[in-house]
Amino acid sequence: MIRKENLLLTYASGEALFNAVTFWVYVKSLRNVPNSDCVMLTHDMPDEVRERLTDSGVEVVDFPAENILYVLRDRHLAYWTYLNEHGHKYRYVFASDCKDVMFQKSPFDWAEEWKSRYDNISGPKKFLDHFVILVSEGFKMPRSGFACIENFEFERDVQLPFLKKDRDRWVVNGGTMLGTPKALQDFFFLVWITTMKSIGRITDQGTLNWLLHYLDKDETYSICQPQHDNLCLIGEGVKEGVVEPVLTDGILNNPQGKPYCALHQWERMDGLREDILAQYTE
Repeated sequence: MIRKENLLLTYASGEALFNAVTFWVYVKSLRNVPNSDCVMLTHDMPDEVRERLTDSGVEVVDFPAENILYVLRDRHLAYWTYLNEHGHKYRYVFASDCKDVMFQKSPFDWAEEWKSRYDNISGPKKFLDHFVILVSEGFKMPRSGFACIENFEFERDVQLPFLKKDRDRWVVNGGTMLGTPKALQDFFFLVWITTMKSIGRITDQGTLNWLLHYLDKDETYSICQPQHDNLCLIGEGVKEGVVEPVLTDGILNNPQGKPYCALHQWERMDGLREDILAQYTE
């Protein structure tokens, strides 16, 4: 097949997901991201769902079911495997959940705008060709009971010298990220193998926020803030009242008036959810 320039990558599993309205909002919103392939990895997709997705232009790729014991962890191995085989075909990759993500415009256009910020800066800029952009939820660790619990669960089997205090750190979302293929490929393997160490019930977000104690010293990784940037708006930040998006003609904009490219956890945005849903359920 002829590949497009960029890749939207996600993992889909479970009857509840395939029957959810929010899942099909993700699919319908793909129309807002031109010049990109959408690849949906799975190990248990029914034929009728597969056919409907194919008709919508989504490429469904099977991953061995025996390698998926815990989806929140092992989907990262699936991402690594796919990018190891196909990543070189793309310029940028946006990987995300599909349960509660939708697109208002192309995140790949945002990547070019982000890179242009460094045009007038002298010195080495190799990170512009090998990067991962992560998304802050807009608040710090003490404000999120979920994040505190996930951090605790992750550190249950971390040895004392490596326990970290997170009170002054931003909560970074585990379900939306943008980057160059090789940088994201390496990132996914790191998240997967780090999560494998755990004896407790943890999420990839708990793993990611612990890893950032080290990754934020690596120029490959950057974090964007939804109060200022318009790559992605996280619904939990809206729910907590720390991010105040502006709704104009059915589009959610950041406080500076720029449309967010992606919305994650949009179903948590009371007062805005119905306006978003109405555009993609006709």
